[in-house]
Amino acid sequence: MSGQETVVQHPETNQIYAFVYDFSFWSFDELHPEFSSQESVYKIVGSPLLEKAFQGYNACLFAYGQTGSGKSYTMMGFGDEGIIPRFCQQLFASVANPEMQQVTYHIEMSYFEVYNERIHDLLTATSGKAQVKQSLRIREHPVYGPYVGWLELGNKQRATAATGMNEKSSRSHSVFTLVMTQTKTEFVEEEEHEHSVTSRVNLVDLAGSERCFTAQTSGERLKEGVSINKSLFTLGKVICALSEQSQSKKKIFVPYRESVLTWLLKDSIGGNSKTAMIATVSPSASNVEETLSTLRYAKRARQIINIAKVNEDSNAKLIRDLKAEIENLRAAQMSSQGIQSEKYKVSQKEIGALKLKLSQQEREMAEVQRRWREKLDQAEKRKLEEARELQKAGITFKVDNSLPNLVNLNEDPQISEMLLYMIKEGRTRVGKHKPNSTHDIQLSGALIADDHCIIQNLNSTVMIAPIGDAKTYVNGNLITDSTVLHHGDRVILGGDHYFKFNHPVEVQSGRRASCANALLRDGPKDFEFAKNELLQAQQARLEAEIEEAQLQAKREMMQGIQVAKEMAQKELSSQKSLYENKIKDLEKELEKEACKKKLQELNTKKAVSKMEELQDAKRQLEQKVELNRKRLQMETLAAKQALKDHNIHHAKFLAALEAEKRKMTEDLQKIQKERNKRLQTKSYSSDWSSMKLSMMIQEANTISKNLRKCTVFSRSVSPRNKSVQVRNTKLGISTYWSLEKFDFFRSKRMSGCLSEIRNTPLQNLQSAHPTGYLLNISRSICSAGAQSSLPAVCKELLGAAVDYLGRNHLSQETIPDRLLADLLTIQTSTCAIANAYEQLDDESQENLFTNNTEMQSHCIKITTNLERVAILMKLWVDKALPQGTCSEITDDELLGEVKTLGRNLQLLLKGCDSDISSMVTEAQNRISQTIRRVMKHVGHLATFTGVALHFEEQNLEDSLSYKVYHYYDTKMKQIEN
Repeated sequence: MSGQETVVQHPETNQIYAFVYDFSFWSFDELHPEFSSQESVYKIVGSPLLEKAFQGYNACLFAYGQTGSGKSYTMMGFGDEGIIPRFCQQLFASVANPEMQQVTYHIEMSYFEVYNERIHDLLTATSGKAQVKQSLRIREHPVYGPYVGWLELGNKQRATAATGMNEKSSRSHSVFTLVMTQTKTEFVEEEEHEHSVTSRVNLVDLAGSERCFTAQTSGERLKEGVSINKSLFTLGKVICALSEQSQSKKKIFVPYRESVLTWLLKDSIGGNSKTAMIATVSPSASNVEETLSTLRYAKRARQIINIAKVNEDSNAKLIRDLKAEIENLRAAQMSSQGIQSEKYKVSQKEIGALKLKLSQQEREMAEVQRRWREKLDQAEKRKLEEARELQKAGITFKVDNSLPNLVNLNEDPQISEMLLYMIKEGRTRVGKHKPNSTHDIQLSGALIADDHCIIQNLNSTVMIAPIGDAKTYVNGNLITDSTVLHHGDRVILGGDHYFKFNHPVEVQSGRRASCANALLRDGPKDFEFAKNELLQAQQARLEAEIEEAQLQAKREMMQGIQVAKEMAQKELSSQKSLYENKIKDLEKELEKEACKKKLQELNTKKAVSKMEELQDAKRQLEQKVELNRKRLQMETLAAKQALKDHNIHHAKFLAALEAEKRKMTEDLQKIQKERNKRLQTKSYSSDWSSMKLSMMIQEANTISKNLRKCTVFSRSVSPRNKSVQVRNTKLGISTYWSLEKFDFFRSKRMSGCLSEIRNTPLQNLQSAHPTGYLLNISRSICSAGAQSSLPAVCKELLGAAVDYLGRNHLSQETIPDRLLADLLTIQTSTCAIANAYEQLDDESQENLFTNNTEMQSHCIKITTNLERVAILMKLWVDKALPQGTCSEITDDELLGEVKTLGRNLQLLLKGCDSDISSMVTEAQNRISQTIRRVMKHVGHLATFTGVALHFEEQNLEDSLSYKVYHYYDTKMKQIEN
């Protein structure tokens, strides 16, 4: 920077960019010869604006730049006062100057912020959960000094917002406005007349301009960044339009209304105002793009030309006209004594009319002043009420140096030690901030109890006692009984409210001289000191909590293995008994066939005379008997082989379980070794993360309990992958969240986002009874989307039924043909629903069947076709397999497969309705396997009964039904041969 020129060299391309402004300030290095301090910046920028304000002009000052480039420091200052405090000091010093006493000054102040395109008043107290913001009220400051209290009030209000909402000051635009009215008294023909000049001063600290990927923002921070960039983008469009309008002298539309910020500051940006802009840039090479963008922004703003005028009331213009008229009359009277009497009378009448108009305006001004005085009285009453409310929130105007107090500690130095809570004589009650709460100190937070603790101040001795199980720490130690507080002690309430205790009487009496010496020796007791102190004191409790979580997880896993082992034993026993019963039935059938053969042989011997007639029948019967005998022998061998394979599979499964058990035992030993190793080398930072995670889990469980949700949060067991286990106690489902996802849901706890939790693992559903689970599925599967589109679906199905009756092949179609066609329809609709669910957007809040005619049609097709399959299967089995008939399959087995298909279809629709992707995938696989088994049984039964199969579909070689038909057609040909 040199004079008015600012030069930037790009670090990658070495290209040089030069910009010329009214002033360029170098404030990076204090040893630089052209270094500009806070005072020099104010003298060059702020002081001329104050002079224009005293002249009656509107004035405005913007601070624009990248986050962290020094906007707030330039405007407000930290340690070294910025433009706003210096501006107010010079303003009230000029008003208090004796030379200015002939003018009456009336000063009004407002201080508000624009956050997420909403205006928040920083000078009013809020109450209730809704945090309803009231309209701006007038603050009059007739003497020097009161502005300091209101300025500090605004900063403290921003501090309380940061404590409760986790915001930073750079996330909002702050607007500090002063309205100064100068009233002067003048005499016209020995009559007293007043006229005023009003000037408005806007001092604006804009939020930091930033890029989302550079700031690494997400969630609520991303929403804030979008709102900030929207305001700044609209401000840039307004400045661009005004600069073009100044150069082209044409009327150009200026989009003031696109943003709250530009609409509020419409006159200051391009209207009746003397406006200046301070553009702050970063000297870092990594921010060169943001620096160039800011400099181009300021270059555009420099081209805007405002036409400002003095803001005076109508009385001032009227008085000037009267004086001019009187002077003209006197001059005319002195120059010419021959003024006509009629002209003189007309002038007198005009003067009288002007005086009458002036008196009328004075009466109106008196009425207006009376109303202002009433409003000021009301404002003073509200001021007292708000002072009491603000005192509960830690914002105190009058400090009694004899009373002990609690001052807040925060990791942000601008917010730390901004809130002061006075400890009165007697009992001071601390509790949660609620509407109509009577607590003396009110705090917000999920871990703050309704009645948290009681602080007693008796004879200059202060004691703190928690109420119930409320978390209260003194010097890092969790207290359960009444504890005496001394000067400099650190008090932590609820885990996230840090305070430092001050006792002026104890310091003055010298009782804590040793503590003062320790303070000088150990350094300041700030937020980092209190945090490390809490970590050291609570380290043992955190280790015990982690170890207990690991042991609990180990016990749960061992119980799961034991249950799985018992289930495997039961399944093996049931399968074994089933195969044994089947073998016995086959043996009985063989015996029956042998008896029939012997009886047939006896009958042939007795009927020698009829041998020729029955020879053909005998040969056919013997062939059938031989075929059945071979088939039964083959099935017996297959059953024995299946039982053998099942025993081998079960043995392998038990061996795998034992290996998994040994592996888990080894993992537990490794975890214990790693935990012992970490105990020797862990640092305060990891302990703080564990403790913070523990507090966040407690806070999430408290919120879930308050919202009556069936969700329990616990620490993950795995030491390598730190995560949080989320378990739905109602459904018996659990899942794991990463720490980032858990922190994201925690930042949204004010809006009650626990209802958005999804538990996806399907394996945990095995603990529930499958039949009861499926029977509890809602009958209204298609009700979510069954609106005006449902009649259209029904109309389509009715038309298909009518068309089916008109087909020519109807007489040839058999029950197996209909069953196979319905099963293929169910398979097609199931695949369509599963594919549509996979393509459904994860962020979509709409149900799969909502307003989706195709999915509703598939859902109804599945229902109607399954119902028809169940009816036809029951009729066919009763007709084809009467009691006592020898068959390869039983009617209970075939009907059981159909029931299994129905349950799997219910599971599929339940998964789609509950948005559980693993349930949908598992159900689809089970449906496909069940349909294949049912088709196999249908083909087998068709072969047994001798029913022919017919197909209409093209490309039969690719269809599942054709494979069934081809397989059993081949088997029938083998049997006939």
